[in-house]
Amino acid sequence: MLKIALKGILARRWRLFTTGIAIVLGVAFISGTEVLSDVLTRGANGLVDAAFSGIDVQVRSSEAQESEFSSQPVRPEVAQSLLDTVGKVDGVAYAAGQIQAQATMLDKKGKALPQFGPPTFVFNWIDDPQLVGGIIVKGRAPAGPGEAALDFKTADEFGFKVGDKVTAQLAKGPQIFTLVGIGGLGENGDKSSGSRNLLLETNQAQELLGLDGKYSYLVVRAAEGVSQSDLAAGIRKVLPPKTEALTGQQLVAETQESIGEIIGIITDLVAAFGWLAVFVALFVIYNTFSILIAQRTKEMALLRAVGAGRGQILGSVMLEAFIVGLVAAVLGMFTGFLLASGLQGLLTQLFPLADEPPRMTSSAVVTSLIVGVLATVLSALAPAIRATRIPPVAAITESAVETRGIGLRRKLVGAAMIVAGTTFVLLAIDERLEPVLNWVGFGSALLFTSVLVIGPTFAGRVTGFLGSPLPKLFGPTGRIAQQNSVRNPKRTTATAAALTIGVGVVVVIAVIAASVKGTVTDVFENQIKADLIVDSGGQIGTGLPPEVQDQVRAIDGVANVSSLRVGPATILNSKDAAEERAKPESERDRNLLNSTAPLGQDTAVFAIDPAAFTGVVDLGTVTPRATALTDDGVMIEKKAATDNGWKVGDEVEFWFAQAQLDTGDGRVKLPIQAIYDEPFAFFGEPAFFITTARFAEVQPPPLNVDNVVYLQITDDTQRAAIKKRVETTIAKLAPIAGVSDIGKFIEDRIAPINSFLNLVYALLALAVVVALVGIWNTLLLSIYERTREIGLLRAIGMTKVQIRRAVRFESATIALFGTVMGLVLGILLSLAFVRGFSAQGIKLTMPIAQLVAIGVGGALAGALAAFWPSRKAANTNMLEAISTQ
Repeated sequence: MLKIALKGILARRWRLFTTGIAIVLGVAFISGTEVLSDVLTRGANGLVDAAFSGIDVQVRSSEAQESEFSSQPVRPEVAQSLLDTVGKVDGVAYAAGQIQAQATMLDKKGKALPQFGPPTFVFNWIDDPQLVGGIIVKGRAPAGPGEAALDFKTADEFGFKVGDKVTAQLAKGPQIFTLVGIGGLGENGDKSSGSRNLLLETNQAQELLGLDGKYSYLVVRAAEGVSQSDLAAGIRKVLPPKTEALTGQQLVAETQESIGEIIGIITDLVAAFGWLAVFVALFVIYNTFSILIAQRTKEMALLRAVGAGRGQILGSVMLEAFIVGLVAAVLGMFTGFLLASGLQGLLTQLFPLADEPPRMTSSAVVTSLIVGVLATVLSALAPAIRATRIPPVAAITESAVETRGIGLRRKLVGAAMIVAGTTFVLLAIDERLEPVLNWVGFGSALLFTSVLVIGPTFAGRVTGFLGSPLPKLFGPTGRIAQQNSVRNPKRTTATAAALTIGVGVVVVIAVIAASVKGTVTDVFENQIKADLIVDSGGQIGTGLPPEVQDQVRAIDGVANVSSLRVGPATILNSKDAAEERAKPESERDRNLLNSTAPLGQDTAVFAIDPAAFTGVVDLGTVTPRATALTDDGVMIEKKAATDNGWKVGDEVEFWFAQAQLDTGDGRVKLPIQAIYDEPFAFFGEPAFFITTARFAEVQPPPLNVDNVVYLQITDDTQRAAIKKRVETTIAKLAPIAGVSDIGKFIEDRIAPINSFLNLVYALLALAVVVALVGIWNTLLLSIYERTREIGLLRAIGMTKVQIRRAVRFESATIALFGTVMGLVLGILLSLAFVRGFSAQGIKLTMPIAQLVAIGVGGALAGALAAFWPSRKAANTNMLEAISTQ
C-alpha cells in the first residue's frame, strides 16, 4: 500500500500541489510570526541591555497607577533631596537623578513629527558614561539653557545636524534649542533606543517640565567589587516609605517583559490571521480530498476487490495527506521566513527594535511542521474514512459514485453546531465565559463549520436561484453553468465554505468599524456645540499651555472658550474597585503586583470650567446643575451613580499619585455635587469631572496642559476669518496645535481607525486568497472529472468561448453562494458583537454600500479564480475527451 500511495501522489502531483498551496499560505504567516517575534524580542532585549548596562540600582516610587494613556504605570516622582541620601550609602560610586517625560518635536519645516511610530521622550543628560548608556558621537553633550542633544536615528530621519535649531512642545510651552550633539546607545553610540530622544541639561529639563526639586527616578552605579544585590540592600535601609530600590538585573528583566507584552500584541495580531488562513485551508483540503476520493471510486473498489482491507485503504489516503502536508509545511516555513524578512524591513522604519538579522528558530520549524501536517491529515480524515466504505462492486460501474443525499444525522449535527456556536458567542460577549476572545473564536468556528455540515440541505436551491438569471442572459451556456453549480450540493457547499469564512470575518470587521465610526461621528456632532476646536495634536503631557485659551478668549468674534484636561485616577470605593480587590493575584496586572498603591478602579478624570464647558458640550440633564461643581467636589455620570448606588452628597474616594507625593497620602475624598445623564463624547467608561484648579493639585505638572480647547463664535459667517485669527494667535504658543471645525475634528479622530482597518483588511486578504485557491482547485479537479462531458459538448457544437464562459459563470455562482452565506453569518455575528459593545455606547451602523461591494466582489473574485480552469476546459482535446472512460 505504501507503493500505491506514492504512485498515487506522483500520478496526481499537480492536483495535490494546488491543494497544498492553501496550507503553504496559512503556515507562512504562522512561521513568519515566530521568526518576527524572535527578531523583535532579540532586538528589544539588546537595546534594553545597552540602555541599562551601567545601572546597578534604580530608586523609584513603589506606588504604581495604571494609566489609559500609557503602556507603563504612572509613578510619582522622587524628591531631589533623596539623591544626597542615596549618594552617601556605602558602595555607591555615582548616583544621579533621571528625568523622563513625553514631548512633541517639530521637524525642520515646522510640522510635528509623526505620532504613529516611535514615541518622543525628554531626558536629562547624565554626566557619567556608564549610567547614560551611550555616547555623543557628534558634537558634545548639552551643558546649559537652550542646548539639546538628539538621538542619531531621529537626526538622520529628519535631517538634523549639529548647529540646527530644534523646536519641542513641553509642559511649559514650545521651546527652541540649539542642537549641540548627536548620540546613541552602546559603546560606539550606534544603537537606537527605539524612541526619539531629546536630551537637555538637568536644571533646564526640570524647569521646562515643571519638575523643580524632583526626578522621575534615581540611577546608581556601584563601586568596584560591590554587587548589585548588596548595593540595593544597603540603599533600601535609608529609603523613606513608599520608595523602592531595584537592581539593574531586575530593571532589565522588568523592562524586557513589559516590551515583550507589546511585541506579543503585534505578533498575536499577525498570527491570528495566519490561524484564520489555516482554518480556511482545512475546508479547502477537505473538499479536495473528497473530490479526489470520488474520482478514484473505481480505483479504490478494485483495490478492495483484490484483497485490500479497509485499514490499508485508510492508510494509503492518510499517507498521501501526510506527505502533502509535510511538503506544504516545509514550503510554508521558508515562505514565512521570507515574509518575516519583508515585515522586518517595514517595522525597522517605525521601530528600531526590529533591527536584528532574522533567523529560523526551532519554534518556527516545529510549529510549522505540526500545523501543516496536522491540518492536512485532519482535513483528509473524513474523506479517507469514506474511501474505506467503497464496496468492491463499484469497480464494475462506469463512473465515479458519490452519495449526494443528506441524512438526518448530518442535519441534527449541523443544527447542534449552530445552537452551540451561537450560545458560546453570546455568553462570551456577555463575559460569562472567559477568556472572551477564545470563546468567541471557538463559537464562531462552530458556526462557520456548521455551514459545511448543514449547507447541502439548501445549497442546491440557493445556487439555483442565484444562477437563475444566467439562462435568460446567456442561453444554453448560462443554463449549463447554473446546472453545474446545482448538480452536487455537497461539493458546492464545501467549495463555498472557505469563502464564507473569509467574507464573514470581513463583514464582522466592516460592521463593527462602521458602528464605531458612526457612533463617534454621531456623538461628536450632536454633543459638541463648538464652532472651532483647537487640538493639541501631541501626546498626553505635551498639550496646550494655559496661555492659549487666555489669548484666544481675547480674540474679536470668540464668544465662549472651554478647555479640557485629562489625567489618571484610581477610585477606591466603587463596585468595580471592590471586584478588583477581590481578584486573585494571578488575574491582576503584572505591573501592579508589587505596588504599594491602593488597588481600585483605574479611570480618568477630566478638568473643566463647569459653566464654560457645559456651554459647548451637551451633558444632558444635570442635577442639580453643572455650576454646582466647585473645587471641592466631583461631577459624575448617571450610569456610574446607578451602578454604585451613589447620589448627590455621597463621596467618591480617589487616589492620585501626585497627591501622594505632595501630602504623603494620595487619598482624596470628593463629594458628588452634580450628576449628568448624557455619556460624554464616547469615552466608553463614565467620565468624572473636577475643576481645573483641583486638577492642578492632584495631577503632575506635565499633565497640567490643555488637550483641547473648544470655541464658540459670535458670527458663523465670519468663521474663516476668526479661524485665521486663532491660528495666528496660537502659532507661537503652540506650534503643534491645529484649528478645525467639528467635521475636520471628527475626521482626525476617525483616521486612526481607518489606518488600523486597512492593516486588518490587508491581513484578511490572506484568508480570502486561500478561499479563492480552493475554488480554483475545485474547478480544476472538476475539469478532470468532466473531461468526457466537455468533449461531448464540444462535439455537438459548443465553442471554446462558450466553455470558458460556462466554467466562469459556474465559479461566479458558487462564489456568490459562499459570499451570501458569509454576508448572512457575518451580519448575525456583528449584531452580537455590537450588542456586546453597547455598554461602551456603540450603536449599530450597517455599511450597506460596503456590504453590496463585498457581495459583488465575491462573485467577481470567483469568476477570476476560474480563469485558468476555464481555459483548461476550453482547450480539452475533443477526441481524447470523448474516448475517456
